[in-house]
Amino acid sequence: TATTTWLNRTEGGCPATVYAGAIDPTGEHVAIINTSRNTVYIWHEATTHCSILLIQGAIPFNISTVELSRNARYALISGATSRGQALWIETETLLTRDPCVTPVGESRDCQDLRLSQDGRYVAFVSSQADLVVDDTNEAGDVFVTDMFANQTVIASRPLVGAQELGKSSSYPTRWGVDNTFLFFSN
Repeated sequence: TATTTWLNRTEGGCPATVYAGAIDPTGEHVAIINTSRNTVYIWHEATTHCSILLIQGAIPFNISTVELSRNARYALISGATSRGQALWIETETLLTRDPCVTPVGESRDCQDLRLSQDGRYVAFVSSQADLVVDDTNEAGDVFVTDMFANQTVIASRPLVGAQELGKSSSYPTRWGVDNTFLFFSN
């Protein structure tokens, strides 16, 4: 039997006005963006209560999207533009990191970010050539950052041969259930 819970209400600490949200793969948590406060709330099905994930002013950009990992242990938020406007968050400790950085830690443009179901990986598209040392096609690529190991690889690289000069990859669309597959078109 399916049940419906209305989240656009103030009971349980939820904001009265919300912009967008995301449901974790288990269906037990919902992320809610309150754009007037630039704040993310996490609603917990078990307690029917909202808790604040990030407090107003803690995010240096206007939030436009949010994704949750399984059981809402990790979240990924991004802004309307790309440079420096993405944060991966460990929701229990509030540890935050930018998934779109060079090997020396400089933030770079990235778009269409996707969080894996376990929250370990972030896939994204970028035309920046310095996210990895061997990006040679001078075009946009699909990258994956391992947020635990702090390592980024090109996911759209051919299995055999070199990258084609000027050939661009399109956007990551979805992670497989066990993170062994990332679906995108080339």
